[in-house]
Amino acid sequence: MKDMTAPRLAVVVIGGNILFAILIFACSILWLFLQTQEVKTDAQRASALRGAEAMRTTFTEAIEREWNSLGAVVRNVDISQADTRDQFVNAAADASYAVTWAGIADPGGTIIAGSRDWRVGEDVSNAEWFRDGLRGKSVGDVFASDQSDELDQTFLNFSRPVLGPDGLPQAVVVYRVSLGWVRGYVQNVADTFGLDAFIVDRDGRVVASDTNLFGNELLEEERNQATGPRRPASVLTDTSSTEFVSAFASNVGGLVVPDLGWNLIVRVPASDPDAPGFLDELRSTWGMGLLIAALSLVYALISGLVLRPIAELVRVAEGIANGEEVYPRENASSAEAASLSSTLAKLQTRLQSAGNFSRD
Repeated sequence: MKDMTAPRLAVVVIGGNILFAILIFACSILWLFLQTQEVKTDAQRASALRGAEAMRTTFTEAIEREWNSLGAVVRNVDISQADTRDQFVNAAADASYAVTWAGIADPGGTIIAGSRDWRVGEDVSNAEWFRDGLRGKSVGDVFASDQSDELDQTFLNFSRPVLGPDGLPQAVVVYRVSLGWVRGYVQNVADTFGLDAFIVDRDGRVVASDTNLFGNELLEEERNQATGPRRPASVLTDTSSTEFVSAFASNVGGLVVPDLGWNLIVRVPASDPDAPGFLDELRSTWGMGLLIAALSLVYALISGLVLRPIAELVRVAEGIANGEEVYPRENASSAEAASLSSTLAKLQTRLQSAGNFSRD
């Protein structure tokens, strides 16, 4: 008895292959989506690292300019000439936005020259910059000034000794560098590069920052970069659940300036809004989808050519089973179809012969 609920072989084969093609296409779309997100994140990691290195280089060059300016004063100033001393310290303070005050102290710790004659005659023998400057090149820690007439209250000191022919220090020259200049420089460079930036000391304290894109506070993972194991770039989430890439660059100040103990952390978005998105990439897959559809159509046509003769042989077999005198046509669409056609023809011939023998 014919089972009317069973699907036709052609439907099973062609439909199965169409479903398989759809599944392949859907998996390709999913893979493309995941790959697009990963590629965009990797690109932003690389962008963050490039931004951190570019900013570190730019800021290091600015710090080195001030340090080299101090070196030029040390090499050229004539300590014995008061006019020359005053000329150098005034020029240093006037020529740079970074230097708020420049001074020269004799070996005993008395200031013998100061820009705008400020602090001349003051005893600085216990000052860290003076003691360290007598021993060699020195960059001090950030400190708060107790001078009420200074607009910016936080500074760091650069100091270097002026050596005599005998190699002994004849004086110490100091530059007082404003942290206000450092902050302003960081903000300008960060805005130019389109990123958030933090300069942190070796203890993870923020020295200067510019935060226009994300939160104002460093995350604990970022602070650990300055004090623990370091990763070049990480994807993190701020307090507003916004993802960003945080990149780390060490040794801000370079190799010329004594170690400042400063490191740089920059932030950029986790994905570039101007980069090609998933929909843009999806458009490029329409060609693949059309190719899959075309291949499915070709496969359906080929399947039809192969399966149609088999379906015809099935009908012949049903007719033979019902006692009809039908013979299959010769079929060479496939070896299986040809063999089945020949077998059915032989079966019909034998059945006819047996019927004729019975009548006889």
